[in-house]
Amino acid sequence: MSTTSPNDYWNQVYQTNESKNQNYSQFLKNSPTTLLADHWEELKKGKALDIGCGLGNDSLYLSKKGFDVLGIDISDTAKQKAEKNISGPEQVVQFKTADIELHLFGLLQYDTILMNYYRPHNNRLYQEIIKSLKFGGTLMIESYLVDEVNEVLGKEDDYKNFYFKHNELLKNLAGLRITFYREGTVHGKTRVQCIAQKPTDKDVEKYNLFNMAGSTLAPKKTAQMELAESLFKKK
Repeated sequence: MSTTSPNDYWNQVYQTNESKNQNYSQFLKNSPTTLLADHWEELKKGKALDIGCGLGNDSLYLSKKGFDVLGIDISDTAKQKAEKNISGPEQVVQFKTADIELHLFGLLQYDTILMNYYRPHNNRLYQEIIKSLKFGGTLMIESYLVDEVNEVLGKEDDYKNFYFKHNELLKNLAGLRITFYREGTVHGKTRVQCIAQKPTDKDVEKYNLFNMAGSTLAPKKTAQMELAESLFKKK
């Protein structure tokens, strides 16, 4: 059973800039993820959140494109190194150390959210992320598929598990519009890539997406509202 805390584990990875796990090279290089570099123009401009930002490569890339970015990661070392890479005042980017599974994302906060090479350990997190997106906002995800697992991962090692099962993302992003999806080999590794969009508020009302009628976020009908509706239908 693992006795290393997630913070200590990832601090060690980022301190040494090397690892026996060859898949970690994705986190240690100084370039954005492939999906972001190729499709950043499809993301909604504005306030962005980078979940599991690591050394901040994606955050810094987005900030150079005019986004206002907050990057969060559990590693103190990653945060410190990311901050050193901010090149000037024109880059609107901030880094924060946080346990992602416990982080308060807020409601309708972000125009774009990135979740590259991070996999939620609890499916509840997907709903928190979706709620945190503004209507019309975009979500981008890239990570490895289970085909690339090269070590035994127990439940206690969830913080090392960024390997998605096939179609796992599609099941957890119900209600979003999938605008790009791919499971396949990219630069020699089997990955999943996804871009999704949260429908506008008009679409939510029209199509009852996210089952808002039964949601605690949906307003409850009063007797006056029901009477008004019945009168309107009679016209």
